[in-house]
Amino acid sequence: MPWNVSFWRRLPRWLASGLWLAGLCAAAPVAAQANARPAFAATPAPLTFTAGTAQTSAALPPATGGDGLLDYALDATTPLPHGLTFDTTARTVTADATAVAQAAATYRMVATDADGDAARLEFTIAIGNDYDDDDDGLIAIATLAQLDAVRHDLHGAGAAPAAAYAAAFPLPAAGMGCPASGCRGYELTADLDFDQNDDGRITAADAAYWNDGAGWVPIGQGADPASGRDFRATLQGNGHAIARLFIHRSAREYVGLFHIMGREARVEGLALRDVQVWGRRIVGGLAGRNSGTIAASSVSGRVTGSADRVGGLTGDNYGRILTSSSSATVVGEAAVGGLVGFNGARSDIVACTASGAVTASVNNSGSLVGYNHEGMITASYATGAVTGGNTAGGLAGNSSDTSAITLSYATGAVVASGNSVGGLVGFNSGALVGSYATGAVLGRGDRYVGGLVGENAGALVGSYATGAVTSSGDLVGGLVGFNMSRGMSRGRIAASYATGAVTASSSESVGGLVGENRGDATACYVRSGVAGRNHVGGLVGLTRGGTIAASYARGAVSGRTQVGGLAGAASSSAAIAASYWDVTASGQAASRGGAGHTTQELQAPTAYAGLYAAWNVDVDGHPGADDPWAFGTNSQYPVLRYDCLCPETQQR
Repeated sequence: MPWNVSFWRRLPRWLASGLWLAGLCAAAPVAAQANARPAFAATPAPLTFTAGTAQTSAALPPATGGDGLLDYALDATTPLPHGLTFDTTARTVTADATAVAQAAATYRMVATDADGDAARLEFTIAIGNDYDDDDDGLIAIATLAQLDAVRHDLHGAGAAPAAAYAAAFPLPAAGMGCPASGCRGYELTADLDFDQNDDGRITAADAAYWNDGAGWVPIGQGADPASGRDFRATLQGNGHAIARLFIHRSAREYVGLFHIMGREARVEGLALRDVQVWGRRIVGGLAGRNSGTIAASSVSGRVTGSADRVGGLTGDNYGRILTSSSSATVVGEAAVGGLVGFNGARSDIVACTASGAVTASVNNSGSLVGYNHEGMITASYATGAVTGGNTAGGLAGNSSDTSAITLSYATGAVVASGNSVGGLVGFNSGALVGSYATGAVLGRGDRYVGGLVGENAGALVGSYATGAVTSSGDLVGGLVGFNMSRGMSRGRIAASYATGAVTASSSESVGGLVGENRGDATACYVRSGVAGRNHVGGLVGLTRGGTIAASYARGAVSGRTQVGGLAGAASSSAAIAASYWDVTASGQAASRGGAGHTTQELQAPTAYAGLYAAWNVDVDGHPGADDPWAFGTNSQYPVLRYDCLCPETQQR
């Protein structure tokens, strides 16, 4: 029986051996568990980075399944590029500032479980160039190829399907790196030079933009002369220069770096150096036509047109040009200007300068503007010499109705073979206020030569001329050659003076202020000598139906016939009031109008009294006296103090 003595003796050893437990386990076996493998559910979206920018990606998706905890790592066969690191805990990729652009490439993340089973996740990484790394909405231009690519994106949004654009801006970041509001133009980040082989000239060796000798294709210009599109974005130069722009398209119009700048266009802070630009008409160094804004920009070199509307900066201006300059030599046929050829209606030129020589073979030449057609010129000046035919001026050749030139001046010499030649403006029918000319004027044509304006049908106020005037033609004046009456309008000269000698020994209608006057001259004076042949006067050579008031002349006067201290000749309808000449200085005892006085008599009154009691007159055209005169001491002649005229300068 089991309960015998032997059983009890063996029980303790059997329990101690543990065999009973093994028996129990063997009696109740457990089923084997299946091996679980990790897996990834889906392919993640591509990871995108911007070169040179520190960034961290979103986390890559985790794997599911597997035995125990999962470890993550990158597949050793697909290492990350320089500047990128992988965080095994967060499953993120981080780029530092040393990362460079690369096209999209495939990488693998490995998930490994406790018993070594693994799953692989493929993902892509693309590193793009940020072409707007300062987030100012302007795409960076550092090469000529990038400048050339602008023609494919005239609105400056940074999106263009052209292959040339993609080649110029390779591997762009999303949206070119522009801010959320998008981009609106371009900016230079380096100087550019079309002389690619550094030999100092543009030849076929500079192959990229030589184009069989035609040179640069203006941005926006189409394949035929009638086609083209406007540039409507911003180009910020940031003070950088584009050197040796070369264009030789003598049969084309709208020629320049840009074909046409539209109303939305703005170019600022750009220097064009040593340009060589040829076109037919509407030709400029920067643009054929500007309807937008040009600011703080400059041009040097040479600009040539075979026809009209040729300017150093732009051929036509229908927009705004601010604080810009040109030192380019400019050559053309008509409407030729050192800065602008044709300044159109409602356009503005403010605080601009021009210093290059200007030559026009036919008409309308000016050192700043060739033809100012209903435009505004303010606080600008020109120093370049002008050589022209008809209608030539030191600042503008022609300044037409509703135009205005204010607080501007010219210092360059003017030489012209035609009519209407002036130190500041050749022909003026607009407003000319607070402006002056100091350059010598030489007229070789038939008529209308003046130290300030050759022919005036507009308003000339608070202005002066100091340059010598020489002419072989008629109607010659130290300030205005011909102050005319045209239809309902009369030329008006007020609070203005001339100090340059007038020499026209074979001419008639020669005056220290005006050669022939059919308009109005009020509060004016002359202190220079006058020499002519017939109708020669210290103030006016001939006044025909015009008026002269509150004015005087003090220079020497000489001529052959009809010579007078104040006026050489006057029609019966002419009116001369309270106006005088110095009989001592002029050498003339008589005049066709006015009254002669000695030097002492003219210097004696020191206020609006005596001879000058009627001299406190209206000069601005608004009702009321304007107190235009400063009388100084009793050893000085009266001088003008109206607006910007400085008495101290005049009395030296």
